[in-house]
Amino acid sequence: VKVMYPGCEGDRCFTLTDLHTLLHNQSACPMRSHIELSDYFYEYIRVLQYLLAKACIGEIERNRIFLEGFPSDVEVQICTCLMIKFPDHHHEDPYPMADVHKATIFLL
Repeated sequence: VKVMYPGCEGDRCFTLTDLHTLLHNQSACPMRSHIELSDYFYEYIRVLQYLLAKACIGEIERNRIFLEGFPSDVEVQICTCLMIKFPDHHHEDPYPMADVHKATIFLL
């Protein structure tokens, strides 16, 4: 069966390209419910855990790109919510993924 699925064996389950593809596809879909957020979060974590374990991605990048998976209108609302909640946060530092997730739950 593995012959029919090249790349499924060995050390390369996910790549950074897979993660960026997920972010691109997800950002093009509307996010209106907790179910849609959960679906995105599950897929993101599934790919991310592998990449973190293989040291292909770091914590800062993890936090920065999580927000990229949201549609632009939702991303703006999340950022506004986080700016209000954390007024002393430096604008160049990404918000922790947990804070982005909590803000999104609040908004939806």
